[in-house]
Amino acid sequence: MEFINGEIYLLASPNINHQEILGRLHLIFNEYFKAEKCRVFLAPFDVHFNKKDFKVPDVMQFISSL
Repeated sequence: MEFINGEIYLLASPNINHQEILGRLHLIFNEYFKAEKCRVFLAPFDVHFNKKDFKVPDVMQFISSL
């Protein structure tokens, strides 16, 4: 789910094909960027967006789209 402007939005879970491809891509990208400063994360994880004039941040779940 996501929390945007005080509203909760429900999201569907990814299917098995999506997860299989995501797992393979994670391994490939992780190996490729191993010597770099950037990092590779496996979704899902929450991303918090602080906005001007809002005390509570929007929270969106990054779920990588393929």
